[in-house]
Amino acid sequence: MRSRTGSLFTRAAGVLGVAFLLASISVSVPGCSTEGGMGGCSNTARDRQADEASQKWAADDAAAAKAAAVAPKKDAPGTVPEGTVMQSVDRPEGEPVLMWKAGNDGGIDGGGGKPPTVTQDKAYFVTEVCAYHWNNGTGAPAGEISLKATDGKVYGPWKTTLRNSVYWIAQPNQDIPAGTYTLIDSDPSTWAQNSGSGGTGMGWAYGIPVK
Repeated sequence: MRSRTGSLFTRAAGVLGVAFLLASISVSVPGCSTEGGMGGCSNTARDRQADEASQKWAADDAAAAKAAAVAPKKDAPGTVPEGTVMQSVDRPEGEPVLMWKAGNDGGIDGGGGKPPTVTQDKAYFVTEVCAYHWNNGTGAPAGEISLKATDGKVYGPWKTTLRNSVYWIAQPNQDIPAGTYTLIDSDPSTWAQNSGSGGTGMGWAYGIPVK
């Protein structure tokens, strides 16, 4: 029969052996140590890992933003890239020529020009229509001009820009068929005229013949 003391001694030795075995086993975690106690990952190591991950994500985001900024911008379908000058796709080749001229090169008697009648001998892609607003050399703020056909159809009105303060310039950039037209001006009171023009307003038009 075993003694009670021997049995207790055996049990104690077994417990100590298991404890020693567990203490000798360590789990290796990258960036971690047992400094924090309990064989776990210390707070310092965990913070360092979080900082490194955060820095990596920030670097990836910065690289993606830089790539997006450098990449060429794609315009949405149906839009026109910024800076593009709008022009008809049907513009014929060649240089614009004088289509017609209303008035003359004589001295101006004043404003109050009446709408002149002009004749266009063929179809043109009209690039420029002008109305002369001398107004004693002071010109007049740019307005609108248009062409009205004998059948009542109106081309325009087109907004104009000033050239040398006295010329209203419209740029229709559209096809206009052969025919007789009345040149219409939004400010007849300053529209240049003289006796040679029969009191009608002065202007001209340029275009490229349509073949």
